[in-house]
Amino acid sequence: MIRTAVALSMSLILTACGSAGTAPSPKIVTYDVEQITSTDPSLPDLNQIRAKFGLQPLSVSATATRVAQKHAQDMARNNFFSHRGSDGSTGVSRLTAAGCRGTRAENIAKGPFNDKTVLQAWMDSPSHRASMLKPDVRVYGLANVNGYWVMTLAGRC
Repeated sequence: MIRTAVALSMSLILTACGSAGTAPSPKIVTYDVEQITSTDPSLPDLNQIRAKFGLQPLSVSATATRVAQKHAQDMARNNFFSHRGSDGSTGVSRLTAAGCRGTRAENIAKGPFNDKTVLQAWMDSPSHRASMLKPDVRVYGLANVNGYWVMTLAGRC
């Protein structure tokens, strides 16, 4: 039942569209890799997942986190859901402008997730999973603003 709900939520996440509008002041929540853990073996933390694939663990980057926060705030404030920001920027261009280098990627989600269920939803999506399992990604940032989730990933920031 839970897996079905997550799958249905993922289909909404991947096909969601938005329009310009005004949203209330955002509630910003950021996460550290130690917070993305679970005692439920079906929801292991991201670094445990990466370890299973022989990949190095990710570290939290303050820069990548700020990039994630700003994009989540932009989507919440302007009531849209897209990798393209209200200023026309992309996930890669935002990370590049912030000084991040190497492989850069962004995962977004919208909905009533928590830190564990959003991670699982991204793992259940082939393209989002691929972003989190890129071998040359070393750092990440994660933010949630009023249900708009953004994870940024980079080689370095």
